[in-house]
Amino acid sequence: MRMRATAPLAIVTLAASAASAQVPAGMEFAVNTYTTGEQRYPVAALDPAGRFQVSWTGQSIANPNGSGRDVYLRRFDPTGLPLGAELQLNAFTTGYQSRPAIVSDPHGRFVATWSSYPGLAFGDDVFARRHDVSGDALGPEFTVNVYTTLGQKRAKVAADHHGNFVVAWESNFQDGSYQGVFARRFGVSGVPRGAEFQVNTYTPDHQFEPAVASDASGRFVVVWTSVHDGSSLGVFGQLYEATGAPRGGEFRVNSETAGAQYRPAVASDAAGNFVVAWVGPDGGLYGVFAQRFDAAGVPRGGEFRVNEQTSSAQLEPAVAGDATGGFVVAWRGPDGDGDGIFARRFDAMKAPRGAEFRVNTYTTGAQRLPAVASDATGNLLVVWESVGQDGSVSGVFGQRFGGLVPHAASVDTTASASSDGNGILEPGESVDVRPAWRNVADGARSFDGTLAALSG
Repeated sequence: MRMRATAPLAIVTLAASAASAQVPAGMEFAVNTYTTGEQRYPVAALDPAGRFQVSWTGQSIANPNGSGRDVYLRRFDPTGLPLGAELQLNAFTTGYQSRPAIVSDPHGRFVATWSSYPGLAFGDDVFARRHDVSGDALGPEFTVNVYTTLGQKRAKVAADHHGNFVVAWESNFQDGSYQGVFARRFGVSGVPRGAEFQVNTYTPDHQFEPAVASDASGRFVVVWTSVHDGSSLGVFGQLYEATGAPRGGEFRVNSETAGAQYRPAVASDAAGNFVVAWVGPDGGLYGVFAQRFDAAGVPRGGEFRVNEQTSSAQLEPAVAGDATGGFVVAWRGPDGDGDGIFARRFDAMKAPRGAEFRVNTYTTGAQRLPAVASDATGNLLVVWESVGQDGSVSGVFGQRFGGLVPHAASVDTTASASSDGNGILEPGESVDVRPAWRNVADGARSFDGTLAALSG
């Protein structure tokens, strides 16, 4: 492409989105190698280099005949090849360690959280552990919550550009009435940045199923399911500054209030624009809906239905976004033989980028509990639980889409009548901009994209 400079100096970066990111990059693959019992609740994270991590709850490898569960993780390189076998994240192994959440920062470090239930009269607590780019633990696991009465669980985690992170969870009776939503901020080294704090302002009855997303600067949004809807269940949210100070009051996400709106998921772009997806009535049973917001929490258009298929119920939404504001929603829906995993991609203006598509290839029995991750370019990773596929109760499977990783963007590399070929875009020049991409898919790939994020 040719570009003419009018500024004293321009530094060009390319944030192109692969137009065919719903094209599979390789085959569906098994994540877990240990297949005894059940492997459940998968989550995933992608780092900027294209590496990815998948975590899940599994039958205890150390005690396969017992009732315990542990949290495991497996790392993969950008081409989808495993980087070793699964790793056990939790050191404390009594009882159940379950429902992990995971986030990767721009340096490839990642943080995993999970709920720990030792049994007997104790309730759950939320634990976390930090890891470097090689998967090595950066210190021991640590307790996230301070209030420990009656159970804290269903934690979610989000990180900013520097690796500072925030954890949100559901706590029993801490806000004075059944469940409430609480959160705590941590620095990149894992040191708490202040005390835990209550997220929900409305406290009667139940506030539960939290999700959290952060922008590059550390501002974040927490969403949750609440009975504070005047009719049934609704989805609410609260914005925060990077300091942890609330930005305004809590707000309702869904505009339609007939029937139950619940199970929210949220994703933010680097600038703080965010999208929330949830389950709500779609005229049949239930469908997946979404609403976009700008960084100030102002809705960008109305809520919209994500799924095209409306027979039976569409459930368990997950959402992830790219650097241009585009996003993908994945969910569980009927596939003709039990339930399967479906997804649909949208641009930053919520225009569909194609029809919904089925993610899973193996369709026997039920595929459920999807999670989705996206890199800045729009390459996707979807993971899910599949019943009976690995020869046991359930296993974790995944599918990559896209497979194109930005490598470099060269500018003005050849002298011409309009430029001196010195590799710098200077005033008055008209130069070539040549992006380079690394193909980590399993074959040749044709794509297009958009030049964005020009600065200088």
